[in-house]
Amino acid sequence: MATTKKLKILSLDELPYGHPVFVECPLPDGGGSFWLGRIGSVTAKEINLFEASWVAQAGERWKFQLGEYDDDCQIHPLVPTAVKRLPRWGALVDDWPHPLPAEPVGAAK
Repeated sequence: MATTKKLKILSLDELPYGHPVFVECPLPDGGGSFWLGRIGSVTAKEINLFEASWVAQAGERWKFQLGEYDDDCQIHPLVPTAVKRLPRWGALVDDWPHPLPAEPVGAAK
């Protein structure tokens, strides 16, 4: 008999300081803005990330979620001291168990 592993789902407020995440924020035009970074703080209105990077193109989404960057992927790290403020409303936050990029990736180089 196979055993099943219980997955604990944390709320955004339970994520510890410095936890690496992938955030998808909705835009007014129906698109989305994608970010990688570490949780700095979470308020009722904002998610603040440090060591943040803007994901201009994720390439093939399933490869990206596995931490693999294909030729279409473009990631632009912000200045190391910058804090990126993202709107909390509508944001999708996923665990990011891979190293955060310190250098530009893909065409962002």
